[in-house]
Amino acid sequence: MLASPSRAHKLTVLGYPGTQNEYRILEHIGGGAHAIISKAFCGINSNDGVCLNDAVKILRNGSTLELKTLLAWDTYLAMFLVSKLARLLLESPNRIRVLHQLIHRKLLEICSKLGDHTCVNMSRIGTLEKDLVELVRKVESLIVLSRREVDRKAQMAQKIKNLMEELILEKEKNFKLKMELETIREGTVEKGLVELKGQVESMNVLLRREADGKAQMVQKIENLMEEMILEKEKNFKLKMILETINFVSSSASTNAAAASID
Repeated sequence: MLASPSRAHKLTVLGYPGTQNEYRILEHIGGGAHAIISKAFCGINSNDGVCLNDAVKILRNGSTLELKTLLAWDTYLAMFLVSKLARLLLESPNRIRVLHQLIHRKLLEICSKLGDHTCVNMSRIGTLEKDLVELVRKVESLIVLSRREVDRKAQMAQKIKNLMEELILEKEKNFKLKMELETIREGTVEKGLVELKGQVESMNVLLRREADGKAQMVQKIENLMEEMILEKEKNFKLKMILETINFVSSSASTNAAAASID
């Protein structure tokens, strides 16, 4: 196996920052495998989608040397491949399935051409294939769960929306009921004010009548007092006349008696 490249060269080959675990895995990968990885999965200034397409092209049209290098992958390289493919699973699980099917088919072709002694790592590739299948299944399960979660959130959002609409309707009903109650209260107050006004007017009429009655009584009393004064004056005059008559009668009687004596 060729000497491991430097850390700076790894960064150049990868084209983007890798994890520390990926760097440790790369320490066990030869230069030839590096070249294929750089072409297949880690093209400089390329995204994962482009790298995946490059990998498919290499597997379809790769040279014998490149295919032999593929057969020389060890467990660390398989782990690295799984790590890289796992990043792509969430975005394109169907393309990953096609890719590992191409790997398996191409390896079978190479084994049939070069002999079984060149396929010492076939079991490792098979394990890798099983790992990829399991990863695809897990990702598909995650996608299903994610969709269910999205559906559940959508249902929750719809329920919340419905509850908000019901709340708005309830608020509108409460507002209408409040306005009706206020109208009833205003009508009741207005009616009460009308009744109170009528009672006050009735009391004013009664007070006026009572005042008129008192005025009439005062007038009658004044008239009676005037009549009493007139009656007293008449009685006094009659008394004086009567006393005068009595006095005159008494004097006449006295004179008559004196004359008879004489």
